[in-house]
Amino acid sequence: EQDDAAFESMEQARDVAETIRQRRMLWQIYATLSEMENERGNAAQANAYLAQARAVLNFIVEHTPAEFRASFLHLPRVREVMA
Repeated sequence: EQDDAAFESMEQARDVAETIRQRRMLWQIYATLSEMENERGNAAQANAYLAQARAVLNFIVEHTPAEFRASFLHLPRVREVMA
């Protein structure tokens, strides 16, 4: 019943995160929007959001000190999105 409201809230969160360049949250928002679009049957848009999530994650990894990269990349949600 509230799928549309949840999707709208995620889109608003995406807009804010993009505006303030909050990458720590943005990749998670893109990943969630990807899942939501998959559930709606919008595979092309789901893939686009997933690609955006991966791009943001790659940026984060590139700018993370080497000693922290492995532990970050092993986080379950990060592994899921990058798989």
